[in-house]
Amino acid sequence: MSSSILEQVVGTVAAGVLAVAAVLGQPSPASPSASSTRDPLADAVEGQLRSQGPLTSVPGTGTTGVDISWPNCPTGMGIAARRTLGKPLPGPGARYVIIGLTNGPGFHPNPCLGDQVAYVRALHRWTAAYAVVTYPVPAELQAYAAAGPRAADSRSGRLYNTGWAQATANVARMRHAGLRSPILWLDVEPVRPPTPWSSSTRDNRTVLEGSMAAYRQAGLRLGVYSTTYLWRSIVGDARYGLPEWRPAGPTGRAAALELCGRGDVQGGDPVLVQWSSTDVDTDALCPGRPAEDVLREYFAAP
Repeated sequence: MSSSILEQVVGTVAAGVLAVAAVLGQPSPASPSASSTRDPLADAVEGQLRSQGPLTSVPGTGTTGVDISWPNCPTGMGIAARRTLGKPLPGPGARYVIIGLTNGPGFHPNPCLGDQVAYVRALHRWTAAYAVVTYPVPAELQAYAAAGPRAADSRSGRLYNTGWAQATANVARMRHAGLRSPILWLDVEPVRPPTPWSSSTRDNRTVLEGSMAAYRQAGLRLGVYSTTYLWRSIVGDARYGLPEWRPAGPTGRAAALELCGRGDVQGGDPVLVQWSSTDVDTDALCPGRPAEDVLREYFAAP
């Protein structure tokens, strides 16, 4: 890692240091003795970053970042259907990090959200948040049917309220973890098991719109992460005109950036694209605007 990043990590406030040590599986650092020449936390972070290798940013094609969530938590955490995988945390080339709030489906939090936020804060990276929106299972529908602004005497009202409740819980966790973001990216994709979407695009759209309303009430701008096919299969032809983060799957930067100029998902402008490998989801800003302007609009400053 570069000396500047190492200095930033070592200089982090005590709370951030302890949280970073926890997410890396290291013991809390003791006070160094007069003979110490290295900080054990610095060694731990440097080793973590070196093992991942740098991400590269190609001039004119957008600034590079990554997104992380429950797969990047230490192995074996989380719900049975989404056990965490211990995938790498961001390397030194990631200019920004988008952090997921859920352990896959709604109502199930990212089990190491606080530690991930502390880690990224220690690296002084721009941050944003995303959350998966899911259809409620029967127990959730019963538990949260009245946990929103709509009357619970109709199916539509109950579904809307469960979407609202998902979002409300995510906002609370986001704030508790200290994750700052001007936007919430709505991740709309299949999550099965344990929470498949229904066969009714109207019902699915009602859940989504309940979540959207709650996030907006919390003061968050909204964007959409999805593909045209997935979006239409889940919520039909809904057109909200929200900013879009477009995934390209297991491909490369060039193929992903082509999505910046290709068909929209729900009528919004492209902001980000994503491509994936076995261990890392990499993101790039769509070209056309100065990167600094896009970062200031869609991310919280370090």
